[in-house]
Amino acid sequence: MRDVRLLNFELPNLRGGGPNLLSGANLILARGRRYGLMGRNGCGKTTFLTALSQRKIDCDEDDGGVPTTVRMLLVRQEIIGNDWSAVDTVLKSDVKRESSAEIEANKEERRKKLRQQLVGAHNRLSEIESVEGGDPEPRARKVLAGLGFTPEMQDKPTSALSGGWRMRVSLSCALFANPSLLLLDEPTNHLDLEAVLWLERYLTKTFTGTLVVVSHDRCFLDEVVTDVVHFHGSTLTTYKGDISNYESVLIENKIRQSRQREQQEAKRAHLQKYIDLHAQAGENGVKASRQRKSKQKKLDKIGEIEEVEEEEEVVLIFPDPGSFDKEMIQLEQVKFGYNENDILLEDVDLTIDLTSRVALLGRNGCGKSTLVKLCVGGLKPVSGEAKINPQCKIEYLAQHQLEQLDPDGTPLSTMVDRYPGDRSNTHIGELRRYLANFGLGGMVLPVQLIHTMSGGQKCRLCLALAMYRKPHLLVLDEPTNHLDLETTAALIEAIRNFRGGVLLVSHDQHLLTSVCNTLLVVENRKVQVLQGSSNKAAFEAYKKAVVSGKR
Repeated sequence: MRDVRLLNFELPNLRGGGPNLLSGANLILARGRRYGLMGRNGCGKTTFLTALSQRKIDCDEDDGGVPTTVRMLLVRQEIIGNDWSAVDTVLKSDVKRESSAEIEANKEERRKKLRQQLVGAHNRLSEIESVEGGDPEPRARKVLAGLGFTPEMQDKPTSALSGGWRMRVSLSCALFANPSLLLLDEPTNHLDLEAVLWLERYLTKTFTGTLVVVSHDRCFLDEVVTDVVHFHGSTLTTYKGDISNYESVLIENKIRQSRQREQQEAKRAHLQKYIDLHAQAGENGVKASRQRKSKQKKLDKIGEIEEVEEEEEVVLIFPDPGSFDKEMIQLEQVKFGYNENDILLEDVDLTIDLTSRVALLGRNGCGKSTLVKLCVGGLKPVSGEAKINPQCKIEYLAQHQLEQLDPDGTPLSTMVDRYPGDRSNTHIGELRRYLANFGLGGMVLPVQLIHTMSGGQKCRLCLALAMYRKPHLLVLDEPTNHLDLETTAALIEAIRNFRGGVLLVSHDQHLLTSVCNTLLVVENRKVQVLQGSSNKAAFEAYKKAVVSGKR
């Protein structure tokens, strides 16, 4: 595959007009490199990936654009379910093999006309089989297994799978087809931590094409990307290295730009002062006039270094729930199953209070969601006790809560509908000030239609709805799925400062290791505490065990 050269191109704003998202932008995607596309929620990252995948980016130069020989795949949404099994769907996605096999199947009736094409088809099949093996099914099953599919699930029709699992089928299709240019939009959103770790290894060890990925998962990006493309100010800037290196370079550039501007302004002020003083002194002789003109020319030649533009900081402020001296939740020897032959959890002991920062780890289907429901009273144990203090206020922010927002509503109207109060202007003003604690203040955002908001803004609204009652315990299920890195950092800081308890289910490694004081693994019906000299050390040991197949 040749490099993809996107030169001096525009990216229109598809949300009801407005200025272009990109103007005069340039981007070169080098063969075999892996690019992380960074930028605030709503800046246009998904729009760019869509335009790129549809070859709708017009470039000025003759050699610009995506070459027709480049095979591209964009993974952004779940497949539509049908009667094909997951493994059949993945096998059908391999365009290289399918097209070659179709040509071979038609050789008898079109032998003469397609003789040259047949030779090419056989050659392509030979190349594919030499790299991937003669029978593609074992490789397809290996990819599906890596993303968490059991053998039984692999043979299920995709119509019987949930949206999250169909999203995994879509991702499996892309990995199996092995395109020249792979575009991934938030690939970790529907994955558990174990599947994320597998995907990291696959993209870095097995995949040989060029990758462009949008993700909120900092650790995933640090492991995978070789370059960072910053989407900012209607242009694209490429930085070598991972996210940590990109952030360091960004800070250094801002410091350098700020110093250069200060020096420039000091020089400008010095020259202007000299000119003004001479003029005030009335020195109008030939020599004085010549000196002033010389200084004026130097002043005019000074270029303009732009002032460092600081992005608006995202701040989340969780309200203080007040004191609560007793234990909020206590599970003692809990056993649960939906029937006697399907026991998911047994001998579970767990205590949660105001100081708790508990994270649940484990593969999808191991019982994490079941354990959460037992903790919040959504399920009753078969045996043992699940005690929930009746005075404890609990808020549960589910993974799919964003989908339940009224798309035609606004943040302010949603808050008023949920917490109407006396609907007075005083109450509405209080709700406006409260929304500002979640980055939804000002004159525009509180009355913006929800369907025009970014995923991160919607997530902040869901957090605002959940925290208004000042809960003692906040239960979060994959809270970072729709957040950019800046908002994730704000969430981490808010949890650190929160005076209530937190129960967390997440695949985001940075979030888990930054805020949690207890890491629990749900595995083989048991709930065990990860042991280590520190939480970070315990988590790293767990990751190694998962990658090596020991867990």
